Amino acid sequence: MGRGNPDTWTISGGEMVSSKEIAAQIRSVAPYLKPQGGGVTCSGGEPLLQPDFVSAIFQEAHAMGLTTCLDTTGQGSKHHHWDKVLPVTDMVLFCIKSLDPQRYTDLTGLKQQGALRFAAELKAQGIPFWLRYVLMPGMTDAPADIDKLTEFALQQPSLQGIELLPYHQLGVNKWHALGIKYPLEKMQPPPLADTLAVVDRLEAAGLNVICDAKRLRREAAAKEAAASAAAASANAAKEASG
Repeated sequence: MGRGNPDTWTISGGEMVSSKEIAAQIRSVAPYLKPQGGGVTCSGGEPLLQPDFVSAIFQEAHAMGLTTCLDTTGQGSKHHHWDKVLPVTDMVLFCIKSLDPQRYTDLTGLKQQGALRFAAELKAQGIPFWLRYVLMPGMTDAPADIDKLTEFALQQPSLQGIELLPYHQLGVNKWHALGIKYPLEKMQPPPLADTLAVVDRLEAAGLNVICDAKRLRREAAAKEAAASAAAASANAAKEASG
């Protein structure tokens, strides 16, 4: 959910730090990051709420020879937000909650048009990005939802791929700790088979997909192959001894 981290809702709390202080922390680990092409990711909450701050951090990172990545829902406006941050952004992780306008509003409380304009800006500037999509049973996982996701993704020339994220309940404790009712209390993570079916549909359309479910499928297949090999070896040994 766009409002899934209640501890980040308020902009009045937290600890005041300057971009120079953050840069000093980054500089201390830069020697470990730089050889592998590593860099700095600004996430949230929503980092575009602080475009000047993020831009300053990214400029500091570039000065150290590090790459920069923006993890965002793509809201904001061109002149007040994107024009400040995107010129110093190497990669974007763009979380699109839903490609259905009404569902997007239901999930985020915002209009989808802002996110679509952000996608158009990434396209215009040729900035590479990954599309992050949360698979929520009964909300974003219907065949029509995946069709809209596929259609949208295939129209993005700088898209690197889709990170498919099955819904989970790991953040529910934040809501409880803050005394806030969690709106998806009854929602369960999608079954592995359902997640893999979506992965297969997206890949069949020619899209690059990252999803932990693929690792689980490989591990299950390897385990099954190992069990079959062990059984075959045992049978061969039994026949040889007989």
